Amino acid sequence: MEIVLRGAADVAGASALQARLREVLPKDKDFTLRLDELTRVDGAGLQLMVAVKASVAGSGRTCRVVVGEGAALRAVEAAGAQALLEGDRSCQK
Repeated sequence: MEIVLRGAADVAGASALQARLREVLPKDKDFTLRLDELTRVDGAGLQLMVAVKASVAGSGRTCRVVVGEGAALRAVEAAGAQALLEGDRSCQK
């Protein structure tokens, strides 16, 4: 399963994004979370992505994060969070 995030993942919308992710994230299988279509990512959005990945790992599932080349990559690099997300720079079609 692939989940594509679009728009902003920032402090203004973090709680709404968190609620939406709770609704759509699969409870029983691995999935890919694509961040490559996000237009804005700040610390709150990045923290949410790290929390999702940790929560999924804690349940024995895998969340592959595709960071891409845009806003998500800039946020990840600025925070030095590459190891936390273990994301891929490009999504293979």
